[in-house]
Amino acid sequence: MGLGRLPFAVAVLIAVVTGLLGPALSGGWTAQLPRVVPGGRLPRANALDAIG
Repeated sequence: MGLGRLPFAVAVLIAVVTGLLGPALSGGWTAQLPRVVPGGRLPRANALDAIG
């Protein structure tokens, strides 16, 4: 979205920062699954999380 609108270096920097933070954010959510999903539904929640 930023290519052609922002300087190339800024677009690359945004892409790098976004790429670096993605795994940390999704990993943080995975770690919280046992706290937000009832015990009987945890296997299915883990499976759905692994798909995404």
